[in-house]
Amino acid sequence: MRRRQLQSAGKNCEESAITAYSASQNGAPVYTGEPSARASLSFFEAQGYSIQDFLAFWIMNNIPQEKRHGQLTVDKFRHLVDQVVSDKNYLLGTSVRFTTEDFAAWYAKNMQTSRTYLDIEQEDTSPYTPPAGPKTVLHTLSALSTKARDKNVVATIKTALEKHKRVLAVYGHSHLESEWEELVQFMGIPKKTKPF
Repeated sequence: MRRRQLQSAGKNCEESAITAYSASQNGAPVYTGEPSARASLSFFEAQGYSIQDFLAFWIMNNIPQEKRHGQLTVDKFRHLVDQVVSDKNYLLGTSVRFTTEDFAAWYAKNMQTSRTYLDIEQEDTSPYTPPAGPKTVLHTLSALSTKARDKNVVATIKTALEKHKRVLAVYGHSHLESEWEELVQFMGIPKKTKPF
């Protein structure tokens, strides 16, 4: 999904992409904090989830972003499912079949909500238990994905600090809270910090 977003002229370019581009233009090495698709899937599988759960998570996770580009029709949703499944299969080196109908059946069985998947909003993809409304499997899978990402970000920062004196990490500040203790363990208590 990110490849397409970055190609949209002047739209949807994230801070991390701008920073990576600027760094590479200035000869600075760039590391990605995102875990590979294989590492993420392994994290899911270690918790008892299947590749279908993994694919369903990524489909649901992309719904709010797609809705920002206009109404998510049934045809656009079918295209989204095909795109996500194709992308993940490519990254994983797999050829798992997971159609729109497969996803709809998965959603009906696992989400246990009266809302349809076309109604998914950004807050539904949060890894945190919502203040109002029930916690869904999407919240649980989002929390797993966040843990996998946090683990990889910390490992990446460690690797970068072994090679460089200074490292600039660009990612959402909410991750800092869950990574704080491990970062302090290998870097020490910071002398200057900006509270959030």
